[in-house]
Amino acid sequence: MIVLVLTIAPALALDFGEAVRAAVAQGAAARIVEAEADRAVAEARSEAAWTGNPELELERIPGETTVTIGVPVELAGQVFVRASAARSAVEGAALRAEAGRAAVGAAAGAGYLDAVRARERAELAGTAEALALRVRDAAERRVSAGELSVVDAALIQADAARALDLALTLRREADTTTRRLAVLVGADTATVGDWPRVPDPPTVEPDAVPAVLAAGLEARAALAGLTAERLARVPDLRVVGGWSFEGHPGPIVGAGIELPLFAPGARHVEQAGAEADLAAARADQESLEAGVALADARAELAVAERVAAAWAIPGLEGALEAATRRYEAGELALAAYVAERDLALSALGGAIDARWRVERARLALWELAGRLPVEEG
Repeated sequence: MIVLVLTIAPALALDFGEAVRAAVAQGAAARIVEAEADRAVAEARSEAAWTGNPELELERIPGETTVTIGVPVELAGQVFVRASAARSAVEGAALRAEAGRAAVGAAAGAGYLDAVRARERAELAGTAEALALRVRDAAERRVSAGELSVVDAALIQADAARALDLALTLRREADTTTRRLAVLVGADTATVGDWPRVPDPPTVEPDAVPAVLAAGLEARAALAGLTAERLARVPDLRVVGGWSFEGHPGPIVGAGIELPLFAPGARHVEQAGAEADLAAARADQESLEAGVALADARAELAVAERVAAAWAIPGLEGALEAATRRYEAGELALAAYVAERDLALSALGGAIDARWRVERARLALWELAGRLPVEEG
């Protein structure tokens, strides 16, 4: 089989595991996942943070100077509810990050598999092109010797042109696919090695999928946020203490409480209630979709394995060369040769696609499980 040299050089040589690890360690998509997780954690902690700072007040009137400090006190204890919401949100962000890293690794693994497949298909097209040129050259000699009609020679030349077209197209596609892999792994350029065997995926149930667990935690955080907004409608107490100088010097103590004449918090409660309902619905939807996705991915793997086993045909590699030799020996007519050769090409391409399909199916289940198919470096 002719080996096609890709046009990207110098390049980072990768195997499957290296591609996945590099993408998770340095790829732009992985950095986005980490940044989004950090932002979610910061937002959660910001929501739970104490916002009532003490106030220092200095008052000067003729014959008297007073200094007081006021401290807000939450009577309803919503600070504890907000802290609970923040904990759920932080845990959810961690699970989202875990699922995100798995998705990044799966994308890199899929990119690697796509690059290997594209290279194999380009190599197969290169082999077909070389055979077509060989037959074309032999046809030209046979025409000169009067052994082949000009019409048959023209058809053979057209077949060689078609083979060249396909080979050039697939070489370009192989280059493009490998460049896309380089982007995924965070490198300028890359080359790929042999076919990998993606490890058997872990068994996972829909309710244990990280995205489902994260959605449940987000729903819990939203519900706690609703409780906090309801508690926030209880007026806050403000305790004041200080000292009066001059005039009648001595300590000053006092307290104040908000008069709930209006209800600005009602809208906040209404918004928080809608957000809690939305988060709960999303959690239910996430669970249902995970169940469907897992069932579909398992079914796809079962089908892919059967198809790959069917395409594992002994002697298929030599079918192209054998058909060409028979045609050159005059044992096959042109139409029979083209049909036999195209069948061999289709079978070899089918075997490549079947192997790619199996590995992609295994990889999809790893992604759904929220785990990487290789150990992180």
